Amino acid sequence: MKKFLMPIMSFFAAVAFCVFLVFLVDLAIFDRVGKACGIWESTFQAYEETARGLVLMANMDMLFILLSLAIFGLLILILFKHYSYRVLLIPILGIVLFFVIGYRFLCFI
Repeated sequence: MKKFLMPIMSFFAAVAFCVFLVFLVDLAIFDRVGKACGIWESTFQAYEETARGLVLMANMDMLFILLSLAIFGLLILILFKHYSYRVLLIPILGIVLFFVIGYRFLCFI
């Protein structure tokens, strides 16, 4: 089981970095394309077309950015002991994963 733990943690670190990029880009294109057909399109229906709805969506983006960075950072710290500087490849895998599945979450990719 221990020999499978490091690859699984590496996969989840790449996924966490991909999630970070999805929410970062969704926040970066705030009130434009990303919010029109983005991740939280139907989450705050009661507040649609209001400033409160936009603030709620931005808060959700910020929450998930911080959460994904915390998970990514913790996994990188643990994996650094085992893989040393090869962990720098994990963000590259996260970027590739972002471009592979990001178009499902954001309309502009």
